[in-house]
Amino acid sequence: MKIIIVMHPCKYAVVILSMLALLSCSRNAVSFSKYFPLEKDKKVVFLRTIDSTNYAFMDTLICREYIGKVGRLSRPWSIFLWHDSAEAGVTGTIPVYYFQQTKKDTASETLLSDHSFMERLLCFKDKKLFVGFEWSGQYDTDLRVLLPARVRKNFDYKHRNGDYWRSFEFTGFETVVVNGTAYKDCLKMDVFETFGHSYRVATVWLAKNIGLVKWSVRNEKVPFRSLPKE
Repeated sequence: MKIIIVMHPCKYAVVILSMLALLSCSRNAVSFSKYFPLEKDKKVVFLRTIDSTNYAFMDTLICREYIGKVGRLSRPWSIFLWHDSAEAGVTGTIPVYYFQQTKKDTASETLLSDHSFMERLLCFKDKKLFVGFEWSGQYDTDLRVLLPARVRKNFDYKHRNGDYWRSFEFTGFETVVVNGTAYKDCLKMDVFETFGHSYRVATVWLAKNIGLVKWSVRNEKVPFRSLPKE
């Protein structure tokens, strides 16, 4: 005997609306770690454009890994990287990443420059993105949460260092073509900085499970973006 379940039209409509709402939410809050994978010694090849000159070229960065010692001062919103050899203050280790150019800018350089659109140390923990402003060469720094596990569309995520800060805003999805390859539904993010004035300094496109595929360097003055509260 077959059992046929007939759903009332109103209930059917509720189910459809719920599914549409879930789909909308998934597009308005996404897992940033899926669009920004960090992998030791991985080469990141992307299209760089210079907005003021319309100059475009293919660029490459290398993702470097450092195994940092986590200090006892760590908090859910902060990771303190222990720089002393004394093991008494160490609670564990965590991989920390940064991006370097593939070659030195000048013959006199002894180290490859730290370089990325975030220009800071990077670390995922529980899918949250922790970042550090300073790099002394010994990783003596305090990493703090910049992005939650899921980033919200059109929300301003700030990281402050005194009166200078940068902010990052996920603005939507776009398909971009790089060297004849189409990357569908890339996460588009605007980068702003404020120090006296506010500027949109970059826009980046990140492909899912791939990472950075396009980076537009900009210098566009925008209305002043308020400093975050202490």
